[in-house]
Amino acid sequence: MTLQFRIFMSLVLSVLLACYASLTSAHPHNWIDLKSGFTINSQNRLTQIKQTWKFDIYYSMITLADVLNEHKNEEKGLNIIARKMITDLADYNYFSLLNINNTSVPLPAPASYRLYSQDEGTGQFLEMEILFDIAPEIPLDNKTIEWQIFDPTYYIAMMHTENSNISVTANSDIDCSSTLEQPAPTEDIIDYAMSLDRSQRETNGLGKYFAETIRISCNQKH
Repeated sequence: MTLQFRIFMSLVLSVLLACYASLTSAHPHNWIDLKSGFTINSQNRLTQIKQTWKFDIYYSMITLADVLNEHKNEEKGLNIIARKMITDLADYNYFSLLNINNTSVPLPAPASYRLYSQDEGTGQFLEMEILFDIAPEIPLDNKTIEWQIFDPTYYIAMMHTENSNISVTANSDIDCSSTLEQPAPTEDIIDYAMSLDRSQRETNGLGKYFAETIRISCNQKH
């Protein structure tokens, strides 16, 4: 890493950290934009779920700078971080809840995952793809999928924001519909969340109140 590049990154990080510090008086402290994709086979069974997490610009820039500084190679460094993320998330069911007709279904270890950077013109963003193979496959006739992704502590806000970030891939003989239900926390819960500062960690369970819910129904066409 050249001296000029180090100086440049130090200046960038100083600006980013100053902006980031101004945001730490309220929860959440990081943001992740979500996409979720569901694969339904010809027997109307759920076979795969794919997540994409797009991290906010502050986290992305700081992490990428750390990766280049420590590992000198972006791909190598991001692979190391991805492995650690997946290992840490395993204890929390990967921040994901899958329910079929109100019955919880535990997720398996991801079949694959990758962390990579994406240049969007306004900056480089980190994105994480996580693919779950559902086994045994889950029959969906007359059943509803409910899917939530959230940080239990609400330290990280995780949102799909709109229906276009939800996709269902199914055989042409399968008819599927999906809805995205936005959370409706009470004013007391919102006030409490906004009162927290970065040093407060005992917020486990708070994220549930701010979790979106995806609902998907699929049935064989007649």
